[in-house]
Amino acid sequence: QQFLDASRTGNLDLFKKLATQLDEGRGLAQTVADVKDANKRGALHFAAREGKTEVCKYLLEDLKLDVIQKTKMDMDASFSLLLVMFWNLHCLTGETPLIHAARQGHTSTAKYLIECGADPEIPSELGATALHHAAGIGDIELLRFLLSHDVDVNSQSDAGTALIWAAGHGQQDAVKVLLEHHANKLPLEWLKLNTDGAAKGCSCPTACGLYSALSPNAETDDNITPLLSAVAAGSLACLEQLIQEKKNLGILAPTHNSLGCLHFLAGADVNVIAGGATPLHIAADNGSIDIINCILKAGGDPNVTDEVRL
Repeated sequence: QQFLDASRTGNLDLFKKLATQLDEGRGLAQTVADVKDANKRGALHFAAREGKTEVCKYLLEDLKLDVIQKTKMDMDASFSLLLVMFWNLHCLTGETPLIHAARQGHTSTAKYLIECGADPEIPSELGATALHHAAGIGDIELLRFLLSHDVDVNSQSDAGTALIWAAGHGQQDAVKVLLEHHANKLPLEWLKLNTDGAAKGCSCPTACGLYSALSPNAETDDNITPLLSAVAAGSLACLEQLIQEKKNLGILAPTHNSLGCLHFLAGADVNVIAGGATPLHIAADNGSIDIINCILKAGGDPNVTDEVRL
């Protein structure tokens, strides 16, 4: 425990001394690599979690430890998901050192780990990557750095995409950056593959496909969208940012091709339903007058009922 504490506190001299004492002939690197806690977290995890970059440098550059190490998932997955949603993330496992650094907001340490070869797209057991955590805490510098390394902006965790994480924690700047990088939007080439609009009652399959491709309405398995997350978080700024996509993505298609029937605005759906409730129900339950007014102004239906017809 004292050995891992030394890595956590960044006491490099003590760390080296204890490592030497623990070495029983296997070599310093192997000795250090073998010391882990019950959740399979080693010295690199603790150093990364606390932003102790110098300890990380010693482990990676001097001892040549593996930069990609995952901890052990030691709790029920559904319980872990609750920890994600309620932001008590200190208990999560199944994470690489990079995720530890990103989760705690240690930007320089996270960037260093990536420069040393850490794969930013390796997820935790719940599907969360460094991008999700950077979005959730509003670490714009790391968010931009990750996106510059071509990470998947739409990578799905059990709690949704990075855009859902950002909106759900009221991180307006992160929402803006992610939308700028086409979060929750598919490329237009996707239209060539999508001709099924009938399922959504769309008279023009191509139009329906394009609306889906451009709209920031990607859902989790529970139908949670970024807009619903923003409303639940009570973030008027994020809500307005998502609704603004309707204005930013206005399309008037040329009439000489198959997109000629299009003349619509694509944006976050203010009447989306999840768990039997719309954003307006959630805002009303929370007593958020400004958010209620924002939803109504954007076309929210004040007469829609929830599952129990309230």
